[in-house]
Amino acid sequence: MGRRASFVIRKNGIDTYLFDHYVAGDIVTPLFYGLDSALDMFDWGREDTTILDEVWAEAAAIIDLDAKVLMFWGSDRLLDNVPLIPYIINFMETVTWHGWDVRHAKWGMLSMADYLGLPRSSVCATYQKPSEESRKYHFNWWLTAEDNDYVHTIISHRKLNGNLSNYTIELDLEDTLTLGEDLLKIIQDREISSLPHQKEVDECLYIDEINKTIHIFWGYPLGSNALVYQLDLYWSGWQVKWIDEGYAGHLKLIGYKQDDLLIPALSD
Repeated sequence: MGRRASFVIRKNGIDTYLFDHYVAGDIVTPLFYGLDSALDMFDWGREDTTILDEVWAEAAAIIDLDAKVLMFWGSDRLLDNVPLIPYIINFMETVTWHGWDVRHAKWGMLSMADYLGLPRSSVCATYQKPSEESRKYHFNWWLTAEDNDYVHTIISHRKLNGNLSNYTIELDLEDTLTLGEDLLKIIQDREISSLPHQKEVDECLYIDEINKTIHIFWGYPLGSNALVYQLDLYWSGWQVKWIDEGYAGHLKLIGYKQDDLLIPALSD
């Protein structure tokens, strides 16, 4: 089947589209070492008419030579090291891509389409609302799930009275967010968790009832990204914001000021 990736080079206002059949497993290593290394990887691709859609693409990168912007997502290395993504980007901007704006495409191909000025419909079909049977399954999972050693997702809930509670779950954010405001009722009966270490966290959700805002982070964009643009199906009247710094940003949002839960070498 291959591991497909889309590449785009913007120069003098003109976009050149490239496609590679096998490189998506690790586009981050060539990108990490700078512009020349990235362009060498782009040379592996063949010309295409546009970017791949979310069904086919497993990674993508845009090099905008005019604005000095690098945007990318994908790579198994990132999937296995989600907590490190903000720090990898910071290092690239400081050292190997000095003077460039390096961005992680948080919504995958949707972010790529937005940057290039392409319609979202060209890369992503309309999100299909889960069936009532599926929703009941995830609802019951929340009611019956027991705590285990695998965290995956941290949920912090700021209630209207200002109190904050933290919960850890194994279920993906997609399945959790589709519960809508019913989630607020369910977690009231769930055991409160201590905050985990950064190395255990792949996804973050901060529910701020006071400001009716959902703050989210996940490191590896998936085919369900269209859900983000249609959360009003489940969270009517709520704002959705991205946590740029991942778990470190999540801790700042909830007012946790110590750095003992962050990877030591990167806590400064």
